[in-house]
Amino acid sequence: MDQPKEEIRYSPHARRRMRQRRIPEELVEDVLANPDQRRPAMPLADHRPAEIFTAERDGRLIKVYVEIGREPTYVKTVARSRRIHRREGR
Repeated sequence: MDQPKEEIRYSPHARRRMRQRRIPEELVEDVLANPDQRRPAMPLADHRPAEIFTAERDGRLIKVYVEIGREPTYVKTVARSRRIHRREGR
């Protein structure tokens, strides 16, 4: 039997960015379940701490910002870059 899917909530800002950037929920869920990297986000005044989940999908880097310590998972925003930037060898 399949395991129940983890509940994920999205901020209104995240929903707007997903629409603007044409990033479907399924892609966000995949990045959260199978990230290439996880790291803390830069702290911002008056904001809860966040973690960034990143993954390369179809040649683009998808970033999902999630509030730390919140249940269920709460997505603050989502970003996508057109190409992967590599720092190695520069």
